[in-house]
Amino acid sequence: MRLSGVGSNYTYGRLEVKHNETWGTVCGGDGYWDINAAHVVCRMLGHLRAQQTKLARWSTVLPGRGPIWLSQVRCNGNEESLLDCSHKPLGDIGDRCFHSLDVVISCVSGRLL
Repeated sequence: MRLSGVGSNYTYGRLEVKHNETWGTVCGGDGYWDINAAHVVCRMLGHLRAQQTKLARWSTVLPGRGPIWLSQVRCNGNEESLLDCSHKPLGDIGDRCFHSLDVVISCVSGRLL
């Protein structure tokens, strides 16, 4: 898992996941993705929490290319992995996901006191 599309900034970018050796994106425009899911991702990447999440079309990050691997991701925010959250099977995105709806996340870096 990585945040991509913004050069060397590792706390902000388009969410990408690797499946079958191919990087792809996560759909956020299907009504399920929220800040709780973004918190899970940021913690997985070694950050404190998510500051913000939005769709590529409403951000400065360009939409991705290639496959959209995950859709209908629903988390309560306490999961250890994004794959522990409920979601459709990998690669099954239905007809409501496009790269303009790719998830973009901004994480807060640092340590808990």
